Order: sequence, then C-alpha cells, then structure tokens
Amino acid sequence: MSRANWVFLIGALLVSPSSLQARIVFSSIDTPGFYRLADNLTNSVTITVSNVTFDLGGHTIAASNGIIINTNLDQICIKNGAIDASVDGIIANSGCTNITLENITIKDAIRGINFENVTVGTIKNCEMTTNTTGLELDN
Repeated sequence: MSRANWVFLIGALLVSPSSLQARIVFSSIDTPGFYRLADNLTNSVTITVSNVTFDLGGHTIAASNGIIINTNLDQICIKNGAIDASVDGIIANSGCTNITLENITIKDAIRGINFENVTVGTIKNCEMTTNTTGLELDN
C-alpha cells in the first residue's frame, strides 16, 4: 500500500478510498489526496500540503482548533461534518488560495471560520452557531 492512500490521525479511523481497510493514524495531512474521516475526533487536524479534499463523513471534530490550514496552500476542500471548537473552528492561514468549505457546522468557537489573507475562498451551505464571531476575514 502506498503512503499516499492514508492519512494519520490519533484516535480516529480513516478509510483509504482505494481499499476497504482502515488504520489508526495521526493528526496532520501531509500528502495530497482525498481523505474521509471514519469516526469523531477529539484533536485538531493540520493540513500541511496543497491539493487536499478532507471529507468529515458526517463526523465531528471537537478540539480547541478544529482544522488548521497552513500558510500558502492551494486547492483545499473541507466538507460534510461538524466542528466543535473553543478557539478557531477552521483557520486558513495567510497566503492560501482556492479554499472551499461546504456543508460544515461550526459551533462554540471564538471564530467559526477564520480566513487570513485568503484568495478565492468559497463557503457554501455552512452553519455557524453560538460562535463569538461566525466569519472573520483578515487581509
């Protein structure tokens, strides 16, 4: 099995799109590809590479920061789930381009979605509930 077919997240199962097997893995996505969460998470996920689709599969990430997209990344799509965070639900750091968020519910965060100098960001059918600030756009 090639490493490109797996994401490693502590305490959660991720299913490889090319097989029926699953593995327990860690909390960052560092290889381009498609990833689907197979269970709820209680830790943050950091995306460190461009060209990633992260399907939450209807599950919830409950952590102080839900999903962190590192600086200067391109073509990131996060969809189909919920984030319960105390600081940032989803943060896209400075210089990111083509960030898509779709069908995400974010609650109880200081900032539900935090886009810092993002170019071409799409937010579609997302719900922000009981956050201090639902959407923060910085430039």
